[in-house]
Order: sequence, then C-alpha cells, then structure tokens
Amino acid sequence: MQSGLRRGSRSWASSVVLNMITDTHLVIPDDEKPRSNSGRAGITPRYPLQQGEMPVSDPKIVPSLKPRRSLSRTVALAIVVIAVSAAAIFEARRAHQIWSASERLPAQLPKPPQLPAGEPPDPIHLNTIPIRSADERHLLDGDFNIVVRMSDLTESCRDIFDSSFFRFSGSAASKEQVKFADPGQDFEATDDLRGGLPFRRLEFAGLSSKTCFVYYEVGGRMGPATCLAIMDYTQGKAIWVGELFGESTRKVANINQLRNKLSTNQFTDRAGPGC
Repeated sequence: MQSGLRRGSRSWASSVVLNMITDTHLVIPDDEKPRSNSGRAGITPRYPLQQGEMPVSDPKIVPSLKPRRSLSRTVALAIVVIAVSAAAIFEARRAHQIWSASERLPAQLPKPPQLPAGEPPDPIHLNTIPIRSADERHLLDGDFNIVVRMSDLTESCRDIFDSSFFRFSGSAASKEQVKFADPGQDFEATDDLRGGLPFRRLEFAGLSSKTCFVYYEVGGRMGPATCLAIMDYTQGKAIWVGELFGESTRKVANINQLRNKLSTNQFTDRAGPGC
C-alpha cells in the first residue's frame, strides 16, 4: 500500500510539474506582438494550445523575427555585391577588348612638319626672269635630247638649276631642299597637304649643247600650275623662268607644244617668286 501511495504521489507530482510547464505563457517581444483593430497589443491565449504551438518555460528561447530579417538583409546585400562585381568584370573585359583593338589600328599618316612662323609650307622658290618677247620665242631653238627623270639631267644642268632656288628669307636653298618627283610619282599636288612629299614633279626636260630646260609641275596650290626654267651653260645661271596656269597646263605634252606656248606669249614671267 505504501508503494502504491508513493507511485500515486509521484504521478501527482508529475502532473503538477506538467501543469506548471503548460501553464507558462508564450512571450513575444512587444514590437513583434500582433495588434488588434483597436491598436492594443494582442494577448497570447493560455488555453488551449493551438495546433503547431508548443509550451515553453523560458521566454528567452522564443525565436524572434529580427534574426530572420537580418538574414534577409544579408542575402540582399550579397546579391548586390555579386551584381556589382559581375558588372565590374564585364566593363573590365570590354575595356580590354577596346584597348586591344586600338593596338591593331593602322599607324597614322605623318603630320606635316612644323614650320617657323611666317614661312610657307613650301619653303623654297625659283624667281621668274623676264625677257623680251622677241627673244622668248627663240629660247627653245635647236635640238634637245628629251629626258623624263631628274637623274638623267647632266651634272652641269642640275647644278645650275638647283642653285637657282632660294628660301623666302633670301638665302640660297640647299640641294637637300630642292626635291622633285619623277613623272607618275606622288607629290603635293594641291593645298591639301599630306606631308613628306615633294612640292614639284617633273614633266620632261631637254638637253642641248649650250642650254637645257626643265618643265615641271608646282604643287601646294589650289589650282594646277607649271613652270619652265631655261639654263645657260656659258653664263652658269637660269636665263628665263616662266609660269603656266589653269587649263593651258594640260595641253603641253612635248617640246613642240612647249614652243607654241612660248611663241604665243602664254607664259607669265613677271619677276618674283612663283616656281
């Protein structure tokens, strides 16, 4: 009987402890408690426990919603960091592609040389030499050996011709400055300068026993122009220089047409720089 009383006492004690446990309120922080329509905080019911509720004895172990919110913010921040990193990688690859493509671009054309202030792009010129019209008609009399390359000029003819050029400052031009292109070669044909090319191109030249002539195009101008320079071996200088302008320059293809231009006074030989 005593053992039965002991077992009954134990059962009764267990029931009391269980009732104490189940009698504990589920405590939720005030900022997480549900609100009623009147704005007052709702009260967690004591009895009965609803489906899914569990009795607790310590309100500290009640999970709060704040850790869940912190977790959500952490995930959102991670997504932002990943997106920014991906964008940075994309832009870096794009910049590398643009830089690599720029390395494959062709080299730029050489720029025209910088000239001193007041000096034209073509720094040298040949002064025209006036002569009486009667004498002008006979300047190309006689037989001439026609050549079409500057290297085919005789040394005496080329020396006289080159030494007739001057800089605009008045000093004599050096031989390195007197540059000519041969027929068919590129040169500065217009005033749209590209740089690094001669300003003059040979049309043809003639050699005789007493004189020689050089007929050539002059570039660096808006319109076409040609010049004729005649050198005398005995005097050692250019004895006449004249210019042709415009359409008339296209009709001179041989020495006979050149003689015709001279005889009809189509050349301009006003003294001064021009060729």
